[in-house]
Amino acid sequence: MPSLTVDQVKNIVRNMIRVRGITMSGLIAPIPLSPPDLPIPFSLPPVWRSGNFFDAAHPTRIKVPHNRAARYFIHAELQWSPSIGSNSFTDVQSTGGYFGAYIVRNNTTGTNQQVEALSTAAAIASATTVTHNVILETHLAAGHFVELYVFQRVTGVDPRNNFGIKVDATMTVRRLGRST
Repeated sequence: MPSLTVDQVKNIVRNMIRVRGITMSGLIAPIPLSPPDLPIPFSLPPVWRSGNFFDAAHPTRIKVPHNRAARYFIHAELQWSPSIGSNSFTDVQSTGGYFGAYIVRNNTTGTNQQVEALSTAAAIASATTVTHNVILETHLAAGHFVELYVFQRVTGVDPRNNFGIKVDATMTVRRLGRST
């Protein structure tokens, strides 16, 4: 076997460990008072990117580019807060309401959604913001996409304190490496 030069080794290592992926942020303010579940629309520019994972024509999707099939780690962090009316969540909202988020792969319609990861978080009495995380590790093929859906069941729980809620979300899709 021929020996490699230092520069060749550095180039191989750099290409093997290069982190590829994207971090996008999005906002819905206020989120509708009653269902349906909604996908988060991400806005440009991305917080971080390495590769072509975002298509502005489909702002709710993060899509795996050509030749990037691999295992991926997906992390979404959401912050729920009152946007209209009271500045904090009430005791009644805390005991009767909750927020939810889930990641969907390759499907954006109704009951056919393939929910990959689901997480809920309770409203916290007297809090001005509730932080919430959804995490998934999965294989994604080239052309696959993921979307982050959100819903809230807090407004309407306390009729004396019915106010708007906004959700700020950040989602990172990071390539871990090739997989079979």
